[in-house]
Amino acid sequence: MMIEDDEAYKVSLEYAAELFEPQTVERMLNHYLKILSEVVKHPAQNISDIDMTTEEERTQILGAFNDTYAELPNKQTFVERFEKQVANTPDQTAITFEGESLTYKELNVRVNQLAHKLRTEGVEANSLVGLMTNRSIEMMVSIYEY
Repeated sequence: MMIEDDEAYKVSLEYAAELFEPQTVERMLNHYLKILSEVVKHPAQNISDIDMTTEEERTQILGAFNDTYAELPNKQTFVERFEKQVANTPDQTAITFEGESLTYKELNVRVNQLAHKLRTEGVEANSLVGLMTNRSIEMMVSIYEY
């Protein structure tokens, strides 16, 4: 709730304590106040253009929250792991989209067909190939192409 006083506005806030931690509510209130401050300073600015996060929050989001590096025990490449899966479970469903499914064997065949076609078109190993497609089984075949 915002109340106009003689020389300032006062903000008080009521919230369901069983749903929110006090720190969360304080952070939300600070975001709200930052937006209000920016609107007063730059009235022509779109609200969607206002960055309501603090420098500390951006550091936490981009640094601490994103610090997800982990050494993985498996040293196999994606292609090696995929081919191993094809060999181990060729008849198991690999992908399904809108009622259409491919087994690992079928997916592998289609991936290899696309790879062969690209090579006959002159695409070499480690070349970048643009991909423009709607969500479909073909999109997954294109992504798996190696």
